[in-house]
Amino acid sequence: MYWLVTKSRAARILPLGGIFLVFMVLLSACGSDTGIFSAGGTWQQAGISGQRFLSLTADPTTPKHMYAGTKQGAIFVSLDGGDHWARTKADLPRPAAVHALNFGVSGKQLYAATDSGLWVSSNAGQQWSAVAGLPQDGYTALAFDLKTASNLFLGSATHGVYRSSDAGKSWTLVSQGLPANARINGLSYDTDQHQLWSATTAGVYRSDNQGTSWKSFSQGLPTTAQTNVVVPALLNGGDHLRVYAGTDQGFFISEDNGAHWKSGRDTLSAVPVTSILLDFHSSDARKLYVGTGAGTLRSSDAGETWQAVAPGLPRGITVEALGLGGEGYKEVVVAMTDLYIYPGISSGGGGGGSNLIPIVLFVAFFGLLYYMTQGRRKRRLLAASTRKPLTAEQPDAAPPTEKPSATTPSDASRDPDANP
Repeated sequence: MYWLVTKSRAARILPLGGIFLVFMVLLSACGSDTGIFSAGGTWQQAGISGQRFLSLTADPTTPKHMYAGTKQGAIFVSLDGGDHWARTKADLPRPAAVHALNFGVSGKQLYAATDSGLWVSSNAGQQWSAVAGLPQDGYTALAFDLKTASNLFLGSATHGVYRSSDAGKSWTLVSQGLPANARINGLSYDTDQHQLWSATTAGVYRSDNQGTSWKSFSQGLPTTAQTNVVVPALLNGGDHLRVYAGTDQGFFISEDNGAHWKSGRDTLSAVPVTSILLDFHSSDARKLYVGTGAGTLRSSDAGETWQAVAPGLPRGITVEALGLGGEGYKEVVVAMTDLYIYPGISSGGGGGGSNLIPIVLFVAFFGLLYYMTQGRRKRRLLAASTRKPLTAEQPDAAPPTEKPSATTPSDASRDPDANP
């Protein structure tokens, strides 16, 4: 009897348990511990025509304030996380391609590295002043020492790298060891290890003394490759020996601080990689984006494999720059022939659209639970209402036969004809 009762209870519990298990699996897939990768939706286009965007940045004190520089020398600003953009009231005094936009460590000065020199603004790009002490050249890259706000590094098109130790008031050429006339395409400064990385047209170089001297770190890269960007994983809290490089011949990874380079399982060798963006929302520091000649890709395994992000980007147009911005830095911005924001307004902004999925699953689960419970109750009531009542023609069932007890004489003892 106990076995029958247990089996009956299991028959009722197992279906609900199975549904609950499926519900929890689906809900866990909607978890928020995946950074920007959890967001759904498509790329939202800014709708700015006639410009080619080359650079992006966000105000570190108010990341909803985002800035973008163009090849034509214009600078656009958004004050609402990329939903709306407007050209700044004052263009650069000598408009030229804006290769890099960056805020200083204090967040008060916005720098623009351009083909007409280095410019600085103290009022959110509404007025610009030329930074003195630099030769006439095109300036292409910027990096800052986050622990020493007065240290600035500036890459150029033909002169190598310059360093300022007084917040841009004076500059020193620090290019010993760099190849002559190599263009500096990107700079990254690892504050923890005090290493300055340079992506050049002649490969990857690193300085361990703030640019005073440089060494080549290009073993494993194609000999003809031009490096567009180099980023240490430590900038996002990753492995201190892991470094990423984007070249005109694909994406490369170093696991020994630049001594050797290798391709991931997805080599991306067919497309140039122009920019690398670390997703610092991720809990394991292994999630990143890259801009390429074929759009934007993302990886969740430190660059080993790649997937498309979302629909909405035009095909066959090179991504020039990637940036993070918006409320809580929850939006990715792409610079190309227009600006594109992910996730866009259509998905709720900042990944809000993805929050709808857990809510729908939650309601659906308890709705199904209620339906099953009520259905079982209705079936019991229906069974009780259709049961026929007992009548005179339907005698009661015979009572159960009592077992003979020790005190009750047997039938044989009561039969007078029974044999002794």
